[in-house]
Amino acid sequence: MEVCIFRNSKYAKIDKHLFIYDQTWESFRPIQKIGWDGNRFVTEDFVFKKNIFDPFYGYGSAEMKTLCQSLVEISEPVLIEDPVAFWKWCGTTDAKWFKDRAVVFAKTCNNLDWRNYLSYLGSKHRTLRNAPRGRLTRRLVRK
Repeated sequence: MEVCIFRNSKYAKIDKHLFIYDQTWESFRPIQKIGWDGNRFVTEDFVFKKNIFDPFYGYGSAEMKTLCQSLVEISEPVLIEDPVAFWKWCGTTDAKWFKDRAVVFAKTCNNLDWRNYLSYLGSKHRTLRNAPRGRLTRRLVRK
């Protein structure tokens, strides 16, 4: 079993199963994956939270609950700061290239291109939009 800290959250991995430490529950919880939604890193754990009246809500089964509560005693986590290194640590293979790095998107429909990304940030692109025609100077173009 391996434990790491990424973005002030503690994660554990047993084989291919991922867990996140939840301070309110005082134990680890199972998650499916962690991804980027365009603004922040989010975890997907909808499978384990289907029925709110389930006695094993958030865990899925009694065995998973006892396993998650036993993971708390494990110490010495490794600090990971780079998201690409974290996704390699998780073992995710569904990373897509976004500009200069591999990114695991939280949703599959989240295909951001550069213009959508700039409109999402509320920023302008910093290129010369309309180049001057021919040999005109900028002073002549303004008139």
